[in-house]
Amino acid sequence: MASFFFFAVGMIVAGRWQDKAGPKKVALFGGVLLAVGCFLAGLLYKTVGGLVFAYGVLGGLGVGFAYVTPIATCIKWFPDMRGTITGLAVFGFGAGTLIFGPLISKLVISSGIANAFFAVGVIMLVGVCGSGAMFRSRRRYKPAGWNPPTPSPPRRPSRLDPERDHRERPVLDSVAHLLIRRGGRSDDHRAGRSDRGRSRQAR
Repeated sequence: MASFFFFAVGMIVAGRWQDKAGPKKVALFGGVLLAVGCFLAGLLYKTVGGLVFAYGVLGGLGVGFAYVTPIATCIKWFPDMRGTITGLAVFGFGAGTLIFGPLISKLVISSGIANAFFAVGVIMLVGVCGSGAMFRSRRRYKPAGWNPPTPSPPRRPSRLDPERDHRERPVLDSVAHLLIRRGGRSDDHRAGRSDRGRSRQAR
């Protein structure tokens, strides 16, 4: 649970930081933090507190820093494909479990828990920092032939346009219409009863 919490915290902090300092520094810091967490977990895995601090706190923060930075960077490089590029980045992150899950299991069986943490730390240090070193920020980039969508200002209905008011308030108008019709029927019914009563008196 600690790793998930600090993973979310790391994403929030990294998102704000990379807007100011650029994606490279944030990604490198995340890779180092994740590797340090794995190395310490290999040393402190026999105690619950040490494992929570090393893998949960440090590792969770490192993953958060390393996760949000490439997504934000890809969106800036492909502003016309925000949904597609975000889906591909998240897919790559999730697909990594298909590789590292069996790999870590084999490392634990063959080398032990401590050596498995050490190996993962080396892989994260090389992979995350190596990838982060290639990140380049691209602000206000606009691909050729693409214009960012401009939000249209909200249009307030005019009181002088009853047809438009009726289209934008169909439920209220329907209810009002039913009430008016019901009231009119009641008035007609009362008027009919009054006329019949007068005709009887005249007789």
